Amino acid sequence: MATVQCCKCGQEKDAISGPTYGAAIGEEIKQRVCNACWLEWFNGFGVKVINEMQLDMRKPEHTAMLIQQMRVFLNMPKIEG
Repeated sequence: MATVQCCKCGQEKDAISGPTYGAAIGEEIKQRVCNACWLEWFNGFGVKVINEMQLDMRKPEHTAMLIQQMRVFLNMPKIEG
């Protein structure tokens, strides 16, 4: 199995084996986050963010807020360029 140097935990661990988000953000996540940290976000904290902030994922501004919170949680600042 492939490994990745995770930007959240700082360890080299198994890469994400399942789907993430689509488009460029999904590829960035797969290159920078390990499977364990991704699952911690996707199955746990991400759901809490959606519920606590009452986000409606049909609204682009709410999706942007979720991605911003995801970047903070995963220690994944946006790469400029």
